Amino acid sequence: MAVSKSDEGRQAEPMLRRLASDVGLKILFCLAALVCFATISLFAAQLRALAPAGEPGSLVANDFSAFWAAGKLGWSDPLGVLDVERLSAVQRWPADGFIPYFPFAYPPAWLMAMLPLGALPYAIAWPLFSATGVVVYAAALWWTLDGLPSERGALMMAALSPPLLFFVLIEGQTTLLWLTLLTVAVAALASGRAILSGAICGLLAFKPQLCPLVAVAFIAYAVGQPRARTAVPAAAVSVAMVCLLPVIHTGWSYWPVWAEAAVKMGAEIAHAPNAWDSMVSWYPALRAVGMGHVMALVAQGSVSLALAAGIALLWWRPGVDQALRSAALLLAIPLAAPTAWYYEGVAFALATVLLVAARYDRTVWRRLHLILLWALPGYIVPLGATLPLPLLTAPLATLLFAGVLREASARRAPA
Repeated sequence: MAVSKSDEGRQAEPMLRRLASDVGLKILFCLAALVCFATISLFAAQLRALAPAGEPGSLVANDFSAFWAAGKLGWSDPLGVLDVERLSAVQRWPADGFIPYFPFAYPPAWLMAMLPLGALPYAIAWPLFSATGVVVYAAALWWTLDGLPSERGALMMAALSPPLLFFVLIEGQTTLLWLTLLTVAVAALASGRAILSGAICGLLAFKPQLCPLVAVAFIAYAVGQPRARTAVPAAAVSVAMVCLLPVIHTGWSYWPVWAEAAVKMGAEIAHAPNAWDSMVSWYPALRAVGMGHVMALVAQGSVSLALAAGIALLWWRPGVDQALRSAALLLAIPLAAPTAWYYEGVAFALATVLLVAARYDRTVWRRLHLILLWALPGYIVPLGATLPLPLLTAPLATLLFAGVLREASARRAPA
């Protein structure tokens, strides 16, 4: 997601000065500090409350508990990680009659990545995993924003301070690692390193539900930019390796069992109203307002096809601002996934940061739009059950996606 200054950007007042003049930079710094302080404080409090390793209550009820338990069980029983009962036996929840539901529903490549963490105590593995996500995400952003040296610090703070980041770190989710790989892959593609870009892009397959629009973008870019055509076969080889190499440990039977578990989980989510409050795409929003499963799925499919067409057009056209391309892709990825959970909203926050870098925020209304989409997903977790925030995030992101397409077309018009 490399960003470079356009002629318009050079003539505009530097973003860092604009932020400083309206205390925006100070607010971002305070928010980043608050996210950091709150995350470390909650980590410390929950780690102190853990029972000794091996006893009930030795894990926190979060998403990482499933990753860690799968890593621990996966050494001896790879197929067992897909069975909720066998996985729960490793998680050792407190014997209070309540069993949290944190299944492992990932392809074998992610299981292999979790094996080293499963060999560590949970109290070490959880903060280590979250801290690694922040470090690599920040490093990727620092590298890809090197075309804006005078503004890189402000953009970094904006990317690392959305309220949602706190919940992603506490849950121990994979979002930051996935976005890091996507950011580096897109930056490598834009800089002409097509084979490297494709190889990194293939690693995204550990979250296959988010990959369709990435494939559309890369294929469209390769069609419009002949020098980038090697990215597509490189990505195909990388995906094949990600899918095939782990079966040396898991066995071929992992794939059909995983597919069955994924379909079953998708069906359960589709009919679980309490889950819709924690998602950001159109399907759960439409279900929440009373639309039936089939009609909501048809509507979601229509939206996904429209998003794919917009991404194909934007990435195929030569001369489009790379920040606009990247922002559109980040907006579209969660919107196109029927069951995109709240933590995928970090992609929305990163998209707003790239749009600020691309000088999209030229009017008050555009700035308000960016601020809302940057901030709102972070309140889905604490307020989702009482306020219909998911009903706002999908329309806001879709409207911004349309605005980005229009902006890209307008900037090309004079040429």
